[in-house]
Amino acid sequence: MKKPLAWYVCAVVTCANAVTSLAFSLVLLAHGRGEAGDLYSAARTFCLAIAAILGAGAASLDVLFVLSPLLGAIQACDAIVGWLLHDIVKTIGPAVFSALTFASVIWLARHKRAEPD
Repeated sequence: MKKPLAWYVCAVVTCANAVTSLAFSLVLLAHGRGEAGDLYSAARTFCLAIAAILGAGAASLDVLFVLSPLLGAIQACDAIVGWLLHDIVKTIGPAVFSALTFASVIWLARHKRAEPD
């Protein structure tokens, strides 16, 4: 069965979200002081990125319905941290990624609900 456009958009946004988080964690790890928090961040984002990529590769709707809201919530929390730090870039970037992730999974859920069983 052919996947709808909403599935592809959600898969791409979810994977992009996870890989971007991983990239920022790796940059922090490479240029940071190697603190425990940096290591934990890299470990967690690595696992989330692998799960998102494998789930999208397996064309799993269930994986998207679990990981997309989780990654959107993580980005929303990152935006709050950016706001508390009074850093506009660390606020807007995660907020936009969060909104895109939630919008894509909502679109996919609406499309799935509209499908006949």
